[in-house]
Amino acid sequence: MDGRMYVNTKLVNVIANIAALALLMYYRVGVVDYCIRYSDTINRVMSTFGASPSMAPDTESVRRIAAALEERIPLDQLSERRQWRNDRLIALAKIKKQMDGQ
Repeated sequence: MDGRMYVNTKLVNVIANIAALALLMYYRVGVVDYCIRYSDTINRVMSTFGASPSMAPDTESVRRIAAALEERIPLDQLSERRQWRNDRLIALAKIKKQMDGQ
């Protein structure tokens, strides 16, 4: 190896997209609820990038995304998962503060 770090950009993009979709669950009660509230805005913005799948809550793509995420984080465990996330963010902020002080 030449010492450089190589990154699989395709994998990074997939992970980033999954992470972004998982965040939807934290802000509302699941992906479908989020899409019910915001799909019109999402679709308007996405249309500026060309052909995009609809994020309307009754579409197959939203149902599949919701099922996959709810398998990983069941809706009845969402409040515990939010608390776990908040605890991690607090710990990260403490580490950052310590590093800033060095």
